[in-house]
Amino acid sequence: MTQHPTRDQPYFGIAIFELGKNDGVGCFYREDCYLIWAGDPAEAQSKFERKAGEQEYPLGASDDQSYVKLAHLVDLAPVSDAVHTGTADLYSRHFSNIAAYRTFETLLGGGDSIL
Repeated sequence: MTQHPTRDQPYFGIAIFELGKNDGVGCFYREDCYLIWAGDPAEAQSKFERKAGEQEYPLGASDDQSYVKLAHLVDLAPVSDAVHTGTADLYSRHFSNIAAYRTFETLLGGGDSIL
C-alpha cells in the first residue's frame, strides 16, 4: 500500500462517462469512483479532474469508431472514516426516489439490465 504524508486525507469522487460510437449506436454511461489523497479540497479537486480526464479518448479511427467522454464530475467529498482502520465509510449519497433509481441502475433491474 502506498504511504501518504500525514497531511493528506482521502477524498471520494464520482464521475460519469459517456461511452459510444460515432453513429450513436450502443451509447452507454459509466460511473467511476475514485479514492484521491490530497492535502486540501482544492488539491483533491485538481487531482480528481486530472484523473477523470485521463479516462477520456476521442473518436477512434478503427472500425468501431468508439469514444469515451467525461460527461460530469458528480461529487467529491472527504472520506467519512479513516481508511487505514480496515473498515471505512467511503461515501454517503442521499436520494428521495427509489423507483427512479431502479430505472437506471442495471444491477437492480433497470434499463439495459445485465441481470
